[in-house]
Amino acid sequence: MSVESFNSLGTTRGNGYVDAIIWEGATTEGDTCQLYHNGNGGRFWTGRALGTQTYIGIAFPGKGQKATNGIKVGQISSGRVYIYFREE
Repeated sequence: MSVESFNSLGTTRGNGYVDAIIWEGATTEGDTCQLYHNGNGGRFWTGRALGTQTYIGIAFPGKGQKATNGIKVGQISSGRVYIYFREE
């Protein structure tokens, strides 16, 4: 498994399958983190903070969620997002 983390806009170097995403950090209620498929621009995952300390995410079952061209961080209001790629 490889992991990439961002606290600002950026695009992952990894591609293939995403096992999990975690967004954590000091936030304000309503802050958002939006991830998109790099290439086609479709939404991959969105998180919304419900309070002042956020720790939310998703674990994808089986092989994970396909991200052929990587993931683009389209918005991150605060905190840090961790994207875990499955090793092939």
